[in-house]
Amino acid sequence: MGASGWEYHVPYQEDLGAALDALRQEVFEAQDYYWDLWDEDDADEARTRPSTIHQLWEDQQVQEEGTHSILDMQRILRPGKDPDYGTVQAVQAVQAVQAVQAVQAVQAVQAVQAVHAVHAVQAVQAVHAVQAVQAVHAVEAYRTAGTDRPTRAHVQAIQPLAHRRWFGRCAVLHDAHGRPEEIYFWGFSGD
Repeated sequence: MGASGWEYHVPYQEDLGAALDALRQEVFEAQDYYWDLWDEDDADEARTRPSTIHQLWEDQQVQEEGTHSILDMQRILRPGKDPDYGTVQAVQAVQAVQAVQAVQAVQAVQAVQAVHAVHAVQAVQAVHAVQAVQAVHAVEAYRTAGTDRPTRAHVQAIQPLAHRRWFGRCAVLHDAHGRPEEIYFWGFSGD
């Protein structure tokens, strides 16, 4: 199927983790995510959508291919913690550079491991292990959008900050008076 881009705007709240959790629940309840209705082993039998997010992630196909939505991101990491599968991480400017370098090193190691993997599922899981979403720092916003308080008008300018599969960003968007108004989540996931 390939990777899919996704984007969401949610009302601003200081707690990015709570915003992410609420968004994930909303997307799940709206069934606004990829779900293959047909069983690969039995083309005559339709698959039933899970009734909880936990059940969704118990599904082998979802574990291998993702949901092509924010549901693929599972938590926000505190600064200083290492990114892992399905994480969202708020970072400082110096940490952003270090995080990118660390992710690139992990990707290189995992690419070698994936080449030697016996099963295709293991290769997919190796790619997923580097998945992360990072908050856009004021320095990045200024560099890409010309302001440290981006608004909806700046979304197009900051979108290139998320450009890899299994990677996303979030940015606090401001109103015309510079007050936080909403959080914009965007990125790519799915195989």
